[in-house]
Amino acid sequence: MNISFILPVFDDWDAVVFLLKKIDDNLLKVKANFHIYLVNDSASEAKNIEKIGQIKRTKISSIEIINLKKNLGHQSAIAIGLAKAHEINPSDFYIIMDSDGEDNPAHLEELIQLASEKKTHAIVAQRKTRKARPIFKICYFFFRIIFSLFTGRKIDFGNYMILPKTIVSKIILESELLQSLPATLLLLKSPIFRLPTKRTERLSGDSRMSFTSLVKLGITHILVFGDTVFTRVFILSSSVFFLTCVLIVYGVFIKFFSNSAPPGWASSFIAPLSLVSINLLILSLMAVFLRKGHRTTEGASVEKATRKFIKDITPTSQK
Repeated sequence: MNISFILPVFDDWDAVVFLLKKIDDNLLKVKANFHIYLVNDSASEAKNIEKIGQIKRTKISSIEIINLKKNLGHQSAIAIGLAKAHEINPSDFYIIMDSDGEDNPAHLEELIQLASEKKTHAIVAQRKTRKARPIFKICYFFFRIIFSLFTGRKIDFGNYMILPKTIVSKIILESELLQSLPATLLLLKSPIFRLPTKRTERLSGDSRMSFTSLVKLGITHILVFGDTVFTRVFILSSSVFFLTCVLIVYGVFIKFFSNSAPPGWASSFIAPLSLVSINLLILSLMAVFLRKGHRTTEGASVEKATRKFIKDITPTSQK
């Protein structure tokens, strides 16, 4: 059994050295050949290559660094790394992890065991607990609610997962993969099994993810379901607009043809509803433009991005 790891790296090279050792230690009981692909998304030379090559490893057969020509972002790096690994070394399963160490390697054995049993399923690490700032936890809580409302899907996992080759061969054909791996997996309606896991602390350094970056990431997740989002926003805004029109007509009728209504009730009631209607209309127009912008990126397939943005592949010394 061959298993390939895809780890996107953005200046987390110190953490990578510790993480690779932890990965190797947690694979001792697993009978398989393991290959590591580090996707260098920092637009600079990979660091600690010598240290990485000198890591004493028992289970990892090879470690290669896929250098990108420019910084493309976390999700694009994963997509390109996954497609390239599938091209040069087709494996039975592919494991995607973040390189900072927050994806706990202690769950690897169980993930692989479940993948072996449920051969056609994506086994994802469901985030039960995580060590993060309170503001991040609050924002993530509301993001999950908003994501569910706009897409009709439940997202409670990130990039940490193991995918069978049957799913990988399909998912790398989707341009949405360049935006979001978890959302694209949901979009394809692939069979998913969730394994409750605990996130750990970063192995080195501090997170560089800003609030703006988090919001942007959340929007890209949602835009993967662009058609569904547009339809739901349009239905909501149209419904509220229709209700506002009905109430305006009713208010005019009461004002001019009835003496039973209290003074000022129409303006105090209809005005806020009109503002809501206008805001929803604006939101609907924004959805149209965002969807239009999303469609312009659909031609940028993962295959094209792989050919365009991979600079070279650097092998490290074998074990």
